[in-house]
Amino acid sequence: MTDREPTAAERLFVDELCQRVDGFELWFGQDADWAPRVTVSYLPGDGDRAGTHPVLTYDGRRLRGGWSAVSPAWESEATPDALLDSASRHGLRLDHVEPVPAAASAADWLVRETGRRAPAPPGPVRAHVTVLISVLAGIVALLALLFLVCMGPLVIYRLLFPDGPFA
Repeated sequence: MTDREPTAAERLFVDELCQRVDGFELWFGQDADWAPRVTVSYLPGDGDRAGTHPVLTYDGRRLRGGWSAVSPAWESEATPDALLDSASRHGLRLDHVEPVPAAASAADWLVRETGRRAPAPPGPVRAHVTVLISVLAGIVALLALLFLVCMGPLVIYRLLFPDGPFA
């Protein structure tokens, strides 16, 4: 399999997936018929099936997932359907799916199959607190700058001339 630049659909799929789960490897390659596909190999962890790991493939239209001992990324001669048991009870098989819903389905499947928890997305409260802290820090910095501009010359004068008229 040769690495290549991702298509727009693959890039969107991967960006959405990164926001939902972590701990996976990516390969951008193609099938035997030169159709582009991205392969997501989820790294084994505690509780995963011995000797296998979950693998997903997405080509912009079809999403397949299953447990495999070998990543389909290295099997360019075979189709994802032949490599992954996506039709089984533990498989994932979606056709005609856009990148964002595909990423959501892939993340849900990975969490369900591995038992790992997905990272919590940043909520609106967290975003508002970050903005509030930034605004307050800006106000404090502005007040400090105004103080230095207004009082700075007087402080410097008193340091240079301690017995001067403004002492």
